[in-house]
Amino acid sequence: MKFKNPEKWWNYVYLSTDKLLHLLSLILFIKPILSFYKLTGILKGPKLKRAERGFAYSETGVEAYFAFSWMVFTLALFFGTIGFYLVKLFRIDIQEEAVYFIVGVPLLSFCINWFLIRKDDKYLTYARKFKKEQENRRWLILSLTIHLVSVAVFLLSVFL
Repeated sequence: MKFKNPEKWWNYVYLSTDKLLHLLSLILFIKPILSFYKLTGILKGPKLKRAERGFAYSETGVEAYFAFSWMVFTLALFFGTIGFYLVKLFRIDIQEEAVYFIVGVPLLSFCINWFLIRKDDKYLTYARKFKKEQENRRWLILSLTIHLVSVAVFLLSVFL
């Protein structure tokens, strides 16, 4: 993996997050619902096959919006963690200014993600390249690691 193009790298993390959320929704929701339909006999034959195909992976599905929100959340946690450490390190008193911090960090995170991922639908061009690459499993693990480490470090910084 080369980190020469941060836009490409961040889009690949976004697409991996999208794929992870799709796999998670398959495991937690879609498969149990389809098995319930099979068990009760609500869907049979062609209707069942059509329902299974309807849940196939697509890059413009509902998970794309959740993936974008998760990317904003992860980056906001990262900036928030850095802010917490700076406040503790330099012993800054932020009583009244906390509102600016609480509003500014997610707004900054949203703007960065918007310009790197969603503006001019950049993620669609990277989605085509992402499908062709054979290292998708690597990107899935990297994406999961980034999100989990960001949440873990934030939770640890709260107890600082």
